[in-house]
Amino acid sequence: GAELAFLTYFDRLPGWLSGFGIQANYTYIDSKQSLYSPVNGQWCTPSSGINSQLMHDLNGCDVNGRAIGGNLPLTGLSRNAYNVALLYDRGPISARLAYTWRSRYLQAVSAYGTNGNNGRDYNPASPTYGQAFAANFALPTWGGSYGQLDMGMQYKITDNLTLAFLGQNLTDAIYKQYMQQTIGMMQREGFSTGRRYVLQMRYAY
Repeated sequence: GAELAFLTYFDRLPGWLSGFGIQANYTYIDSKQSLYSPVNGQWCTPSSGINSQLMHDLNGCDVNGRAIGGNLPLTGLSRNAYNVALLYDRGPISARLAYTWRSRYLQAVSAYGTNGNNGRDYNPASPTYGQAFAANFALPTWGGSYGQLDMGMQYKITDNLTLAFLGQNLTDAIYKQYMQQTIGMMQREGFSTGRRYVLQMRYAY
Protein backbone atom coordinates (compact mmCIF):
# COMPACT_ATOMS: atom_id res chain seq x y z
CA GLY A 1 0.00 0.00 0.00
CA ALA A 2 0.90 3.66 -0.17
CA GLU A 3 -0.28 6.91 1.36
CA LEU A 4 0.14 10.49 0.20
CA ALA A 5 -0.62 13.48 2.42
CA PHE A 6 -0.62 17.24 1.87
CA LEU A 7 -1.21 20.21 4.18
CA THR A 8 -0.70 23.90 3.59
CA TYR A 9 -1.97 27.27 4.79
CA PHE A 10 -2.06 30.31 2.54
CA ASP A 11 -0.50 32.49 5.20
CA ARG A 12 1.14 34.79 2.65
CA LEU A 13 -2.23 36.12 1.54
CA PRO A 14 -3.25 39.52 2.95
CA GLY A 15 -5.46 39.97 6.00
CA TRP A 16 -8.20 37.49 6.79
CA LEU A 17 -7.41 35.43 3.67
CA SER A 18 -4.22 34.18 5.34
CA GLY A 19 -6.30 31.89 7.54
CA PHE A 20 -7.31 29.56 4.69
CA GLY A 21 -5.65 26.19 4.19
CA ILE A 22 -6.05 22.82 2.47
CA GLN A 23 -5.47 19.34 3.82
CA ALA A 24 -5.67 16.18 1.68
CA ASN A 25 -4.57 12.56 1.81
CA TYR A 26 -4.94 9.50 -0.39
CA THR A 27 -4.44 5.84 0.55
CA TYR A 28 -4.03 2.86 -1.77
CA ILE A 29 -4.03 -0.70 -0.38
CA ASP A 30 -3.82 -3.81 -2.54
CA SER A 31 -4.51 -6.71 -0.17
CA LYS A 32 -5.22 -10.38 -0.76
CA GLN A 33 -5.87 -13.33 1.51
CA SER A 34 -3.13 -15.89 0.94
CA LEU A 35 -4.19 -19.17 2.52
CA TYR A 36 -1.56 -21.63 3.72
CA SER A 37 -3.58 -24.45 2.15
CA PRO A 38 -5.66 -22.97 -0.70
CA VAL A 39 -9.11 -24.43 -1.28
CA ASN A 40 -9.93 -24.71 -4.97
CA GLY A 41 -12.88 -25.96 -6.94
CA GLN A 42 -15.70 -24.84 -9.20
CA TRP A 43 -18.51 -26.18 -7.02
CA CYS A 44 -19.25 -26.32 -3.32
CA THR A 45 -21.62 -29.24 -3.82
CA PRO A 46 -22.26 -31.90 -2.82
CA SER A 47 -22.41 -30.22 0.57
CA SER A 48 -20.71 -33.01 2.47
CA GLY A 49 -17.03 -33.20 3.28
CA ILE A 50 -14.37 -30.92 4.65
CA ASN A 51 -13.53 -29.38 1.27
CA SER A 52 -17.02 -28.01 0.65
CA GLN A 53 -17.16 -26.60 4.18
CA LEU A 54 -13.81 -24.86 3.77
CA MET A 55 -14.91 -23.36 0.46
CA HIS A 56 -18.11 -22.22 2.18
CA ASP A 57 -16.21 -20.49 4.99
CA LEU A 58 -13.16 -19.16 3.12
CA ASN A 59 -14.08 -18.54 -0.52
CA GLY A 60 -17.86 -18.19 -0.49
CA CYS A 61 -20.54 -20.28 -2.21
CA ASP A 62 -23.46 -19.08 -4.32
CA VAL A 63 -27.08 -20.16 -3.83
CA ASN A 64 -26.73 -22.55 -6.81
CA GLY A 65 -23.76 -24.35 -5.28
CA ARG A 66 -21.13 -22.68 -7.45
CA ALA A 67 -17.94 -21.52 -5.75
CA ILE A 68 -17.54 -17.76 -5.86
CA GLY A 69 -13.76 -18.03 -5.77
CA GLY A 70 -10.75 -16.91 -3.83
CA ASN A 71 -8.50 -13.86 -4.23
CA LEU A 72 -10.58 -11.96 -1.71
CA PRO A 73 -8.99 -8.93 -0.01
CA LEU A 74 -8.46 -8.61 3.72
CA THR A 75 -11.60 -7.62 5.59
CA GLY A 76 -12.17 -3.96 6.37
CA LEU A 77 -9.64 -2.58 3.87
CA SER A 78 -10.69 -0.39 0.94
CA ARG A 79 -8.41 -0.31 -2.08
CA ASN A 80 -8.82 3.46 -2.43
CA ALA A 81 -9.63 6.12 0.16
CA TYR A 82 -9.14 9.87 0.36
CA ASN A 83 -9.94 12.92 2.46
CA VAL A 84 -10.04 16.54 1.33
CA ALA A 85 -10.59 19.42 3.75
CA LEU A 86 -10.84 23.19 3.40
CA LEU A 87 -9.48 24.79 6.57
CA TYR A 88 -9.72 28.20 8.18
CA ASP A 89 -7.81 29.24 11.31
CA ARG A 90 -7.39 32.87 12.25
CA GLY A 91 -7.81 34.58 15.57
CA PRO A 92 -10.80 33.19 17.50
CA ILE A 93 -12.29 31.44 14.43
CA SER A 94 -11.57 27.86 13.38
CA ALA A 95 -13.51 26.02 10.66
CA ARG A 96 -13.34 22.78 8.65
CA LEU A 97 -15.25 21.56 5.60
CA ALA A 98 -14.18 17.98 4.89
CA TYR A 99 -15.15 15.27 2.40
CA THR A 100 -14.21 11.67 3.17
CA TRP A 101 -14.53 8.79 0.68
CA ARG A 102 -13.61 5.12 0.57
CA SER A 103 -14.13 2.40 -2.05
CA ARG A 104 -15.99 -0.82 -1.30
CA TYR A 105 -14.48 -3.25 1.21
CA LEU A 106 -15.03 -6.85 2.28
CA GLN A 107 -16.88 -7.21 5.58
CA ALA A 108 -17.17 -11.01 5.90
CA VAL A 109 -17.29 -14.16 3.77
CA SER A 110 -19.97 -15.95 5.76
CA ALA A 111 -22.13 -13.45 7.64
CA TYR A 112 -25.51 -13.74 9.33
CA GLY A 113 -28.25 -13.13 6.79
CA THR A 114 -26.13 -13.97 3.73
CA ASN A 115 -25.65 -17.66 4.39
CA GLY A 116 -27.96 -20.66 4.67
CA ASN A 117 -28.60 -24.24 3.63
CA ASN A 118 -31.63 -23.82 1.35
CA GLY A 119 -29.81 -23.33 -1.95
CA ARG A 120 -30.53 -25.48 -5.02
CA ASP A 121 -27.70 -27.67 -6.31
CA TYR A 122 -26.90 -27.05 -9.99
CA ASN A 123 -23.64 -29.00 -10.09
CA PRO A 124 -24.21 -31.49 -12.97
CA ALA A 125 -21.80 -33.97 -11.38
CA SER A 126 -23.48 -33.89 -7.97
CA PRO A 127 -25.79 -36.69 -6.76
CA THR A 128 -28.12 -33.99 -5.43
CA TYR A 129 -28.32 -32.09 -8.76
CA GLY A 130 -31.51 -30.04 -9.07
CA GLN A 131 -32.55 -30.56 -5.48
CA ALA A 132 -33.50 -27.71 -3.16
CA PHE A 133 -31.93 -27.52 0.30
CA ALA A 134 -28.91 -29.31 -1.18
CA ALA A 135 -26.51 -26.36 -1.39
CA ASN A 136 -25.07 -24.50 1.57
CA PHE A 137 -24.39 -20.93 0.48
CA ALA A 138 -22.29 -18.15 1.97
CA LEU A 139 -22.27 -14.89 0.04
CA PRO A 140 -19.35 -12.53 0.79
CA THR A 141 -20.72 -9.29 2.23
CA TRP A 142 -19.27 -5.95 1.15
CA GLY A 143 -19.62 -2.41 2.35
CA GLY A 144 -20.24 -0.21 -0.67
CA SER A 145 -18.18 2.80 -1.66
CA TYR A 146 -19.22 5.76 0.45
CA GLY A 147 -18.47 9.47 0.71
CA GLN A 148 -19.59 11.96 3.36
CA LEU A 149 -19.32 15.74 3.70
CA ASP A 150 -18.92 17.16 7.21
CA MET A 151 -18.25 20.60 8.60
CA GLY A 152 -17.31 22.17 11.89
CA MET A 153 -16.96 25.76 13.09
CA GLN A 154 -15.91 27.12 16.45
CA TYR A 155 -15.52 30.58 17.89
CA LYS A 156 -13.40 31.18 20.94
CA ILE A 157 -15.34 33.78 22.92
CA THR A 158 -12.81 33.87 25.77
CA ASP A 159 -9.83 31.74 26.80
CA ASN A 160 -12.28 29.46 28.62
CA LEU A 161 -15.48 29.69 26.60
CA THR A 162 -15.94 28.27 23.08
CA LEU A 163 -19.03 28.15 20.86
CA ALA A 164 -19.11 25.38 18.21
CA PHE A 165 -21.42 24.30 15.39
CA LEU A 166 -21.08 20.88 13.73
CA GLY A 167 -22.77 19.42 10.65
CA GLN A 168 -22.49 15.77 9.60
CA ASN A 169 -23.44 14.09 6.31
CA LEU A 170 -24.43 17.37 4.69
CA THR A 171 -25.15 15.68 1.33
CA ASP A 172 -27.49 13.14 2.97
CA ALA A 173 -25.45 10.23 1.57
CA ILE A 174 -26.84 6.68 1.82
CA TYR A 175 -24.55 3.85 2.87
CA LYS A 176 -25.21 0.60 0.95
CA GLN A 177 -24.25 -2.99 1.68
CA TYR A 178 -23.81 -5.63 -1.02
CA MET A 179 -23.57 -9.41 -1.24
CA GLN A 180 -21.35 -11.01 -3.85
CA GLN A 181 -22.67 -13.65 -6.26
CA THR A 182 -21.23 -15.17 -9.42
CA ILE A 183 -23.46 -12.85 -11.47
CA GLY A 184 -22.04 -9.79 -9.67
CA MET A 185 -22.76 -7.56 -6.69
CA MET A 186 -26.35 -7.46 -5.46
CA GLN A 187 -27.49 -4.75 -3.05
CA ARG A 188 -28.53 -6.16 0.30
CA GLU A 189 -29.33 -3.14 2.45
CA GLY A 190 -29.23 0.63 2.51
CA PHE A 191 -28.75 2.85 5.55
CA SER A 192 -29.80 6.49 5.70
CA THR A 193 -28.62 8.42 8.73
CA GLY A 194 -29.77 11.77 7.39
CA ARG A 195 -28.13 15.08 8.17
CA ARG A 196 -27.13 15.92 11.73
CA TYR A 197 -26.46 19.32 13.26
CA VAL A 198 -25.01 20.00 16.71
CA LEU A 199 -24.63 23.29 18.56
CA GLN A 200 -22.19 23.20 21.48
CA MET A 201 -20.90 25.55 24.10
CA ARG A 202 -17.81 24.45 26.05
CA TYR A 203 -16.30 25.97 29.13
CA ALA A 204 -12.88 24.90 30.40
CA TYR A 205 -11.56 25.77 33.84
